[in-house]
Amino acid sequence: MQARLHTVTRGLVLTCLALGLQLAPVGCDEGGGGGASEEAAAKADDGKGDAAEGKEDPVAKLVNDQIDANVSDEQVKSFLKDQAKKGCEMLPPAMVAKVLEIPEAELRQMKIVGCIYTWQDAPEGQDAQASISTIMVLEDVAAAEQWFANATKNKTGEELRAELAMVTGKAKEHESIDTKTKEKTVDQLGGMMGAMMPDAGYQYEDVPGVGDAARVLTHDGKLTVRVGNMVFTVGAFKGQAAPPPDMAAVTSGDMKRVMAASKESEAKWLDLTRDARRQQGIELAKAIVAGL
Repeated sequence: MQARLHTVTRGLVLTCLALGLQLAPVGCDEGGGGGASEEAAAKADDGKGDAAEGKEDPVAKLVNDQIDANVSDEQVKSFLKDQAKKGCEMLPPAMVAKVLEIPEAELRQMKIVGCIYTWQDAPEGQDAQASISTIMVLEDVAAAEQWFANATKNKTGEELRAELAMVTGKAKEHESIDTKTKEKTVDQLGGMMGAMMPDAGYQYEDVPGVGDAARVLTHDGKLTVRVGNMVFTVGAFKGQAAPPPDMAAVTSGDMKRVMAASKESEAKWLDLTRDARRQQGIELAKAIVAGL
């Protein structure tokens, strides 16, 4: 149970990290495009069976508002709001079940900055995840190409931390962050994200034959895909579950030790499962593109 909870929590933190860093190119996108996020929710189903419906929570609303603020064309903005609800249509449960060879009824769906699936009834020691996130629909292909180039640019650890500091600062300026307690919460989330960043930064490689363009993040196997004027991120994995971090560190009460232990455990697991993640991510991305 502790290992499964750790896996889900880690996944949510890394999803937020990816979202924040991929939003960073918006302000400097010379193509002038806009972006769309997914409707997010924390509401889950009763634990098994049918996928859960989600509703927008305050954190997701903040993210959506930040993205919509970068869109100047009212007609495009209206389209983006509609697109924000289509993550789970682009990645339906049946598609995940087929690609990962898991009974559809055993999948749990969560609408969190896209669409995320976990394996409810995974055998002991096994895990499965699938996701589509940061769905961006730009005003034209040229703008999407620029966004894709920005989002898949190789970055050092120092560059990632600088971007995270910028994203955290902008989040604190939002009108909904109106108390010191809320500002502290944003800082804490930013600190957690920074602690989980790979020291080597982000390195991407081209993946031919997926959409109009695709690149894979080498350390975790997630793909960023462009199809026409749309860009999105896909991740998939079925295999050995992540081991829990050092429990002595987790129970120490020292957050620095907790995050260091989690980061070490995460890095070892990603290294062990890298090839499977890459291949399964490619298969799922191809299925999504074929269904568009």
